[in-house]
Amino acid sequence: MSFQLVIIVNRILSFPVTSPLMKFVTGLEVILAKAQDWEQVAAKHVSLSTNLEALTQIIIQWRKLELGYETVFLTNVAFSNVAPLCCHCVFLCSSVVS
Repeated sequence: MSFQLVIIVNRILSFPVTSPLMKFVTGLEVILAKAQDWEQVAAKHVSLSTNLEALTQIIIQWRKLELGYETVFLTNVAFSNVAPLCCHCVFLCSSVVS
């Protein structure tokens, strides 16, 4: 089990720094799942529970960050679709009034 963790960690460390944040988060979630499986069968003197809690908090923070950016992104997409319509509406209204 610990060998699998090493392989996964090395894989994540090989990601280019320009990789999307969520690629790293997904990798961390895989590490968390494997580490939790290992924690269930490991002896208490080799517990990873404090590290797993820290890893869980990092994943939660990054997922919240992702959700925050999605809201901004969706707002920007909605605005970019509405802005041209507003220009057309102003043009049509000015044409009708004239």
